[in-house]
Amino acid sequence: MDGLQGRLDALDRATITPFMRRVLEDEGAEILNWRYQPVEGGFGHAYGVYRFQGQAQVANETHEWSLILKATGPAAGSQEQAAWDYWKREVLVYQSGLLDDLLGDLVAPRLVGVVEYAGQEFWLWLEDVVESECVWPLERYGLAAYHLGQFNGAYLVGKPVPNVPWLSSSQFRQRLTMAELGIAELPRLSQNPLFERLLPGDSLELGLNLWAERQRLLARRDKLPLTLCHHDAFRRNLIARDGPDGRPQTVAIDWSEMGPGRLGEEIASLLRGLRFVAIDVDRIPELDALIFAGYVDGLRDAGWQGDS
Repeated sequence: MDGLQGRLDALDRATITPFMRRVLEDEGAEILNWRYQPVEGGFGHAYGVYRFQGQAQVANETHEWSLILKATGPAAGSQEQAAWDYWKREVLVYQSGLLDDLLGDLVAPRLVGVVEYAGQEFWLWLEDVVESECVWPLERYGLAAYHLGQFNGAYLVGKPVPNVPWLSSSQFRQRLTMAELGIAELPRLSQNPLFERLLPGDSLELGLNLWAERQRLLARRDKLPLTLCHHDAFRRNLIARDGPDGRPQTVAIDWSEMGPGRLGEEIASLLRGLRFVAIDVDRIPELDALIFAGYVDGLRDAGWQGDS
């Protein structure tokens, strides 16, 4: 990773120009200047994420341009292809073309280029998607769920779920196994004053009752139809924008956990990501209902006629 900074500093006009031209869709554009800075936040299994931006000469006009660079390599995650954090998955997802023909209004950032360096380091050059709504009203979560339903629904009505070894497999049971020791300690921990705020009222009893039902619920889950999922579609990985035709789109970034999943798994990520969202706790049931209804409407729009 020490070499990453050196490669960033060594980038020159000749290297950046082809990517800049693709994002501006003009083969005659000439770079006037550029700068880059790291993008903060959780961006999956990457060495670093950077925003490159500057100005270019296009005919007799000056245009602003920007690109996202996502660098990844073996040290960024697991070496196991089916693991949730397999380091190379997003590179393979983009190279496979799986994101080229997404149906509906869930879209991925456009791939501008892929560069491989020695030591299996890959750089993904992507379009820089501008958020149209920085603070989402509740209804926008319902619309995002609708778009996720369109995406999942396409694989329920004829589009084949890809069968390749590097897609992520479901982690439900592995994560539940990891939680067993902690769950067993909850009754004791609940007596500690530091935990009283985390387990108010009857939340401990409700949680333990749900835990006791997990095997029955998992068995029901396993009977649900199989689809293709983003698997990490929470607010920080979703961007609202208007498409070329003016229709609202939801742009999903960070496809590093993409893989088969059961119907409904996708919106679990959207709802549990509320810890990253400023929302009145009293409105969570309303948001839950909006997300579920939007998701089912998206499935219906894709052609799914199953039992909601």
